[in-house]
Amino acid sequence: MLDEYRIEPLSVGQYLDGVDNEDIKIDQAVQRSFCWSKEMMNSLIYSALSRKIYIPNLILAEEKRKDGTKQTYVVDGGQRTETLYRFKFGDYKITNKLRSHMVPYKKKKTDDNGVFIRDEYGNIEYEIKEFDIRNKTYNELPQELKSKFNGCPLTTVVYQGCTTDETSELVLLYNNHVGMNVSQKSLTYIGKYADEIKRIKDTNRFLMDGTVLSENEKKNGIWERVIAESVMAINHFDNWKKTPKDMCDYLNINSSEEEYKTIEDYFNRLIPYSDRIENSKVAALFTSKNLFIWMMVFDHFSKLHLPDDKFGKFLNAFVNGLHLQTLDGEDWDSIDAGRHTKDRSLITKKVGYITTLMNEFLGEEVKDKPNANNIMAENESFIADVLNMDLEKVIDKMDIYNEDLDSLAERTIRDGSKLLDAVNRKSLLAMLVYAYERDINLEEWMEQYAAKNNMYLPDQKKNFLHMKSEFNKYIETNEKASGSQ
Repeated sequence: MLDEYRIEPLSVGQYLDGVDNEDIKIDQAVQRSFCWSKEMMNSLIYSALSRKIYIPNLILAEEKRKDGTKQTYVVDGGQRTETLYRFKFGDYKITNKLRSHMVPYKKKKTDDNGVFIRDEYGNIEYEIKEFDIRNKTYNELPQELKSKFNGCPLTTVVYQGCTTDETSELVLLYNNHVGMNVSQKSLTYIGKYADEIKRIKDTNRFLMDGTVLSENEKKNGIWERVIAESVMAINHFDNWKKTPKDMCDYLNINSSEEEYKTIEDYFNRLIPYSDRIENSKVAALFTSKNLFIWMMVFDHFSKLHLPDDKFGKFLNAFVNGLHLQTLDGEDWDSIDAGRHTKDRSLITKKVGYITTLMNEFLGEEVKDKPNANNIMAENESFIADVLNMDLEKVIDKMDIYNEDLDSLAERTIRDGSKLLDAVNRKSLLAMLVYAYERDINLEEWMEQYAAKNNMYLPDQKKNFLHMKSEFNKYIETNEKASGSQ
């Protein structure tokens, strides 16, 4: 994976100069946002000024650019780097929250006229002074302390010749032992598209002004998570993964740059209709829990090819009373109170509720539109149809079906087999449910079937019927063999 690494001793001053001129960048796409407290920042600055406490090695990755140049990113040490940089270049003021605040330094002795005092051998004499660093910025330090800070030794370990994915993997490896939360750590699994996610997070005005996503959620990686959830929900709901790590791992392999640009376009189109100050009721719909739900609804709306202001009017109607309307005995508040917020069944129910109200609100304008009532996930509908099952029963168990199929496929179907193509998932899921309903273990047959077959019929119903026939023959043969013994 990685060619080699080198160890480079640097001073704090040299290192921060490299950061300031962007030879070293601290914003590698999967790095978590800055989240240190002022107390933590003060302690590190004290360490650099006093040199009493060793600053741990900084891990860097050197990436090759297309033009042949190199760009260095911080892999481990982003919080330390940001802290030292803010102190030297960002006018950060040390607060009172630190245990030790008097820092000793050597100062050249001078007489009343400012002339250096020398000993009998002509050498300048020094005295030990102490400086209270509380409520001080870098520029308020004595020159001697500035020099002491800049001369503080650092050691960097530089991994050479990295790709973007390799840098992201290094971030994950080096942060397994520190306090990355689930959302922050999951982003390390989506290195291929992390730059797109970060760009949207840092620049999109809808996320900043049209939602109730907080700055604390931004620091904790939640903004990146809701972008990934939106991409997953709109483009890959049939393969929905409710844990952030599994979702990002899936998207890294199966998503595309175009999908992120589509999400960005959806965000931009919603800017005129949601503002946390001017239209706070609508903005309150777009929470970290439900933003991807509304993106699924807006994706559905977009396929109706109606003017966006129609959706804006629906949003206002929804927050001003429409959400109190009951469907099947439930209104929005009762549905939204569900505990399992990321289960497919609840997601489907939420999207179905909102979409039904939207279609009723739009009235004649959506009548006979091909996508007007097609919000129910295709896989659930397919299984219910081919197995003549109750749709609600399928929806309730869909999370289990998906997880079990993933586990079964991993054990029985070799990597690269066309049976694993996304379009074939319908028939594989139906096959799994067919076996479940009859309480028959599918694993041994699936392993044999996958070993002999690497193709499938494009018509998923025909493909399922073919597999079901093969499976029943297998069961019949085994039963006859058991009976003859």
